[in-house]
Amino acid sequence: MADESQGSEGNRSVVTVGTGTSETIFYQSTGVLRGGADNGGSETSVTSEALRVRVNNLKYSFETWREILIQVYGLLIWKRSFYPMVLWAIVSLFFGIVCYAKLSTLTTLAILAIFAIISDYMVPKMQAHFFNPNLWTGVKEKKYEEVCNGIACAQENLSAGLSYLNHLKRSRPFVYFFTVLLCLFALAWIGSLMDNLLLTYVIVCSAMMIPGLVHRGYLRKYLGCAAASKQANYQAQKKEN
Repeated sequence: MADESQGSEGNRSVVTVGTGTSETIFYQSTGVLRGGADNGGSETSVTSEALRVRVNNLKYSFETWREILIQVYGLLIWKRSFYPMVLWAIVSLFFGIVCYAKLSTLTTLAILAIFAIISDYMVPKMQAHFFNPNLWTGVKEKKYEEVCNGIACAQENLSAGLSYLNHLKRSRPFVYFFTVLLCLFALAWIGSLMDNLLLTYVIVCSAMMIPGLVHRGYLRKYLGCAAASKQANYQAQKKEN
């Protein structure tokens, strides 16, 4: 059972979550939240309080982008039935321009960085002109919190995946070595079969569709069906033996 304790460290409050021989310490401050695990690399449970702190930090960080984030989030989770086609059209248009202009990888990355910097500077200034702050309602606040919660959960899933790999590396280095090696060889083989731009296009399209597939339940449905089918085949083989 996880142990929770709170203490003070300077002007920061500390939340400690222990599971067995490992523990995670979250430092809560005005916009900073850090998490860590001990050298054992064991999985740790994140309390709802720590998750709320992370969500509040994200809400504070993205406050100048909140109107835009709500719209983008609705697009990514397929709020309307035609949004998957919109996403596909946007990605296809971008890669079409890159292919037609024959831009190099370095040039493409530089253009994306320029666009990101300009957006980061202009969007907060333009948002006040296009969106009236007085029209911010409780419904929008709830949607904005849902967006930040989704980002926080994605960050936590990524952190959990890296922690699992670290745990696997320490506890079963042989399995970790060959699993990672096989995955990298598979990626190298796939990359040798396909054009770099086409492969990147397929990866980006797939990544853009994942939030909608998860939100609509399609991913869980088909993965659940595959798992159930595999279990049924295993039970049938077991009975035959």
